[in-house]
Amino acid sequence: MAAMSASDTATVAIGGSGGGMSEAATASVPGGATDRAAASPDGGRDILHVVASFRQLAFSDVSDDSDGDGGECGEAAEVTPETLDVVKKQIEFYFSDMHILTDKKLSKMIRRNPEGYVPVKAFANFRKVRALTREADAITRALLSSDELVLSKDGAHVKRRVPVPTFDTDEISTRMLVLEDLPPDATVEQLAEVWGAHGTVRVVRLFPKDSRNKLPGWMSTGVSHPTLPHAFVEYEDERACARAAEAGRKSNVRCKRLPAAVAAAVALREASRHRAPPRRNSHLRHPWLGQG
Repeated sequence: MAAMSASDTATVAIGGSGGGMSEAATASVPGGATDRAAASPDGGRDILHVVASFRQLAFSDVSDDSDGDGGECGEAAEVTPETLDVVKKQIEFYFSDMHILTDKKLSKMIRRNPEGYVPVKAFANFRKVRALTREADAITRALLSSDELVLSKDGAHVKRRVPVPTFDTDEISTRMLVLEDLPPDATVEQLAEVWGAHGTVRVVRLFPKDSRNKLPGWMSTGVSHPTLPHAFVEYEDERACARAAEAGRKSNVRCKRLPAAVAAAVALREASRHRAPPRRNSHLRHPWLGQG
């Protein structure tokens, strides 16, 4: 697939896992970034993602169709072949791993159907798609050429070609940093550059506005003030996240790890504290054991 697929999209360009994003500006590249970009017709940004290469930038929005009114995007554009291509990429992005991981509403819609199908007409309520077309028939035509998605026989429903994986959110949370007290003009690129100094950043998710009811519980519990600008920085490994959290104590933003990650670290320390000490061997002298 060209740009934002369920397998090669993670979020506005830095590192990538699984492939996808959530509602806002994003681009990504778990399998390798592409050079093509799908641009938002209205330039709107609610939740921003960055991942892996800075070469690809795409704009999307959360699937929460109650988040904006119908007039926000203006009149729908003429449905041209180019428009259909953007619609296809946008919906492929919605179904990508990275997006589904953080999109509570779309995840519920997928789970509601035993085969993972979602009504095509539902996407006409997604703001970035709505800005392009409000016609379910046009959306169906756009998805006919998708390599990542499969339409039902009647064309009224769509699902991923590859089933949604089971996400290990406990493990992911150990690699995720929460940033609050951000300036209102913060960008994903800036955050990726600053916090990337501590390790490889996989994804940056920026919420310039309210994130309430848009995130799964394991993420939302880490945000103290969800109505103010905040972001999630996901690192490639836990050690990088720990380094960033330590360095963040000296920054001018509120920086912390997710509660689940903190709980896991405490449990690990407790387990190691109660672990039986190694038996000393009297005929060996090891620096870490002292004199035998």
